[in-house]
Amino acid sequence: MKRTHCAAVVGLVALLASVSLVPGAYAQPSEDVVYLKNGGVIRGTILEIVPDQTVRIEIAGGSILVYRMDEVARITREEPTPNPPPTPPSLGHSRDAGSRPPAGRDATPSPPARFVSHERLGIQLTEGEVVFTVGSINGVTLADVFSIGAGLELNKYPEDEIFPAYLDLRADFLPYSPISPLFYVDAGYAIGDFGGLLLGLGVGINAHLTERAALAVEIGYRSQWSKVYYFFYYDDGYGSYYTSGEEDVRFDQITIFAGISF
Repeated sequence: MKRTHCAAVVGLVALLASVSLVPGAYAQPSEDVVYLKNGGVIRGTILEIVPDQTVRIEIAGGSILVYRMDEVARITREEPTPNPPPTPPSLGHSRDAGSRPPAGRDATPSPPARFVSHERLGIQLTEGEVVFTVGSINGVTLADVFSIGAGLELNKYPEDEIFPAYLDLRADFLPYSPISPLFYVDAGYAIGDFGGLLLGLGVGINAHLTERAALAVEIGYRSQWSKVYYFFYYDDGYGSYYTSGEEDVRFDQITIFAGISF
């Protein structure tokens, strides 16, 4: 009888030892799951969550995807599925690349358009004059990279002022990178005594402060077409003469702006 008890005790100790030597043998594995508002499901290991901003998740194969929190419906931890569907490489956006990959048939749809405002202050250099400029551009973003908006400026010349109104198209090439190059094109009409059609383009740098706010420095080139009216009076000793008319002119300007987007 004692031998039977001893054998049972030895067997139990051996069983416990084998279990302790294989930790996790009976533990249920789990993985992080990000459910997107558009119906997408991303499985992997969450690396970082920035509250109210972004979530970074590493998926099978080592790719790291970043999603804005306003794209996420919920985040859970679940048992891994036996045969999870492959995650398309175009899902999400790579933090290292700094930009959103082009959307494919299986890719996450582009984020919805949102309101954006560009407020800028600067100077324009034209024909020996310095023109002080303050302006505002208000519009919407398109796929995070592009934006389109309507702009209105006050251009203060030494003895006059004009009010350019224009359509602004711009690209923020790396919207998820701390520093991003930008490009813009303006086309419109300047209202004032020597107003007229205008066309401008430029490049610059965006320094992203938050997901939506950025500081910008821009340099560009702008041309404005206008009509100049003239009136001459002269006296040659035999009589007085008057002449008047108009002339088409073009003003070329170097523009330098600093501003903030939000």
